Amino acid sequence: MLDIDRRLHGDERTVLVDVVGRVLGDPDVVVESCVVTPLAQGAGNPASGGIWRVSGSALSHGVSLPWSVVLKAVLCPTNVDSDHRAYSHINYWLREIDVLKSDVFSEMPTGMSTPHFFGSNVFADETAWLWLEDLGNLDRRHWSVASYIHAASRLARMQSPYLLGTPLPAEPWLNTKVQRKWVELVRPLTDVVLIPASEGYEPLWILDPNRTPNDMRTLVDFAYDIEPLLRRAESLPQTLCHNDPNIDNIALRATSDGGIDAVFFDWQWIGREGVGTDLGQLLCDLPATLDGLDRPTIEDQVLDAYRSELVSSGVAISRDEVEFGYCSSAISRHWIFSVALLGNDLGPVMADGNAAAVAARLDEFLAKTRAGRLPRLAHRAAELLR
Repeated sequence: MLDIDRRLHGDERTVLVDVVGRVLGDPDVVVESCVVTPLAQGAGNPASGGIWRVSGSALSHGVSLPWSVVLKAVLCPTNVDSDHRAYSHINYWLREIDVLKSDVFSEMPTGMSTPHFFGSNVFADETAWLWLEDLGNLDRRHWSVASYIHAASRLARMQSPYLLGTPLPAEPWLNTKVQRKWVELVRPLTDVVLIPASEGYEPLWILDPNRTPNDMRTLVDFAYDIEPLLRRAESLPQTLCHNDPNIDNIALRATSDGGIDAVFFDWQWIGREGVGTDLGQLLCDLPATLDGLDRPTIEDQVLDAYRSELVSSGVAISRDEVEFGYCSSAISRHWIFSVALLGNDLGPVMADGNAAAVAARLDEFLAKTRAGRLPRLAHRAAELLR
């Protein structure tokens, strides 16, 4: 973990004073106190260095004022095979700084915003800091069906101009083909289990395309051959997508006129992608029931709200196109990732020859997969492909 507290009280003190001056609108501010509180530490992304709330008091025009800001650290991974310095990399390490410094968000639709950006610092050791508006403590337990519908509608508002002919940003850092890049990125881990399963390794029978249970067959088929799904997803009408709008990256807050503003953050994967694909991430952690409705019903309401917003903006889009974008994102991002995680878990176990442990982990994997949305969405994606 980066020693942010030490650096802000030492080597980077001038950086802190500059940021607090921007927060309070006073370049001559005098920082009186500074407290650094960890909020999160990377969540598995190798380019993430952590997130902190940095707060305190400062003297501005003779008055002591409180201030608070969020500091997000990113770094360029050096212990991985791929080059995170390349614009084309799915996880190009400076992408979020580049997008926040650009004018991409200069005309956000009503009811949607991004956190205020107070600047960034890029250091010689290939680490960087982003200074962002403090949105307060986020509590996902307060999300309702209406919250998901609101977020989906705002994504549609942002995306509709690009579906109506507004050129997508031409910046070199804009991501493309995120689903395909993701599948390629994790393929070494999926192969850990798919190759031996296809060769008849008994403990992995669930992933053997010749023996998998009927309710898993379509999912397993996609694990081995996802190319038809990716090609169709890439033929969908293209728009500007967040590419990771899960509810941990969205804050809903009341506006002064009684409305709701959806604040979307963590734009690290922003890029060109097919219509509907952002819904795959938005609905990834949706509970099995919410507000008395089951998951398929909630999904239908959210997809319908998203499409309705597009249509009301003049976009000619079918329900099948939106639904396929949703299904393809869920399968390419979450199903393939679950197989990759399985490969990561079982690689050492298989190397030790512990067949009983492999079988037990497969039973757990099968139960969890069957209980979720993926078998149903894979079946629907296959129908739409036909």
